[in-house]
Amino acid sequence: MVAEFSPTGSVLATPTAAGLVGAQGIALDRSGNVWVANTAGNSVIEFTAASNFTTSNSYTAGGILAPSAIAIDSAGTAWVANFNGNSVAGLRTGGTAVSGSPFTGNTNITVPSGIALDSGGNVYVTSGSNGSSVVKLSNTGSYISSFHGQCPAGPVAVAIDPLQHVLITGFTAGTSTAGALSDSVLLAYPHV
Repeated sequence: MVAEFSPTGSVLATPTAAGLVGAQGIALDRSGNVWVANTAGNSVIEFTAASNFTTSNSYTAGGILAPSAIAIDSAGTAWVANFNGNSVAGLRTGGTAVSGSPFTGNTNITVPSGIALDSGGNVYVTSGSNGSSVVKLSNTGSYISSFHGQCPAGPVAVAIDPLQHVLITGFTAGTSTAGALSDSVLLAYPHV
């Protein structure tokens, strides 16, 4: 289910789409369209703002397989973490795949669940079962690097702060100068 709420908690819209099953990730593009990682439906669904979210488009190009997270860059490209596909898919406006999609980060991406973009449009994706790392791809999907460092085992989510530090949460605590917050870890890495 997808729902839009006002700042006071009132339901504004509950858009529906054929095949929407087990949605996990959600993002907005610059036009206000809502993009949903339709995990169990093996697709990405875009709800258009111009139609008050009553019109939707379903996309499967680019190797979409159990998408778990989604981020949209300033050019409108949706970057999708494919949990079961061990990859990242890039979808341009209109649902066409970015050339070369899906991207595996030189086979370093496994069961990705989190995705984020830096100010240059580079893509960061968590990689959970292949050494617990974060993989960095360029804004065209090319592999740049992987970093483990003090990455928590089982990284789940990733974010980039205004200073371009990479922040990661995970299931178990690793050794960290930042410390652990109960069962999750919050670490800041220099921009790589």
